Amino acid sequence: MLLIVYAKDDRPRILLTVRSRSVLLHRGQISFPGGARESKDKDILETALRECREEIGVKVERREVIGQLSPVYTLTSGYIVVPFVAFLEEPPETEPNPAEIDSVLEIPLQDLLDPKRFREETVELEGIPTRQYFYGWKNHTIWGATARILKQFLQIAYGLRCGGSKAF
Repeated sequence: MLLIVYAKDDRPRILLTVRSRSVLLHRGQISFPGGARESKDKDILETALRECREEIGVKVERREVIGQLSPVYTLTSGYIVVPFVAFLEEPPETEPNPAEIDSVLEIPLQDLLDPKRFREETVELEGIPTRQYFYGWKNHTIWGATARILKQFLQIAYGLRCGGSKAF
């Protein structure tokens, strides 16, 4: 999975996708570009780079990948997602693959740092109380593994706790 950061109009942004309603898993949900490893991929980073090209038409080079976040488990589908962070010098031109992606969202990070756009809840999943995070942006709700990855990134990049307050 690839979390892409770039500047546009002097504001740092990230790319997220709205998954197609025709995909097998996570239909219509907001996610980062990414997918399952194939035998031809030499490592999980290559998987993330390939999936980004296939899903949104953006070619990210290995040298543009600046780090890796902690793996995140998807509670509903049972995948372990390994997030990589890439920084691009220029805003990418996207070409979403309609079989997989309905649209691409360019979200200013400043919007996600607004505490009013964040909430957390404890929900019961298969009888287990589980902490869930939610970010609101325009008419979208970012939740699940995507929200957990985003929260992890914002904590590292900005030294923040949940909802935008300083961690120190």
